[in-house]
Amino acid sequence: MTASVISRINRENLLLVENNPAYIVITKREFSRVKTSLEFELTKNKLTYKATSINISGNGIGFSCNDCEFTQDEEIFIKIELPIENDSAETIETQAKIISVSKDYIAAKYTGINPKYQDKLVKYVFKTSTKDNKWS
Repeated sequence: MTASVISRINRENLLLVENNPAYIVITKREFSRVKTSLEFELTKNKLTYKATSINISGNGIGFSCNDCEFTQDEEIFIKIELPIENDSAETIETQAKIISVSKDYIAAKYTGINPKYQDKLVKYVFKTSTKDNKWS
């Protein structure tokens, strides 16, 4: 039998664990993502456009952009100001490839991202996903 954590760590570093039958879980994602609305710039064919993120991860970004049309497999350049502590921001720049396009949602996967930038994105996702945790 397996066990599952069913509570967050409390002030005494305790958490509640429950025994339950094994459930097989298959995840397709290597990186967690978080919903976020960040304004950023993207460059396509040497033209720069404003876009807004819908979600973000250490591996890619979902966004909307009303000023430009996109097609699958297009290459773009992303420049985003990632909020960090004390109301400051870190500039993240990377190439990306469009992987899917729908009416109001474009998904892009980072290509050749600097590991330092990827680390900053992963930390941002973690911090954003846990900011409502009253114990942290």
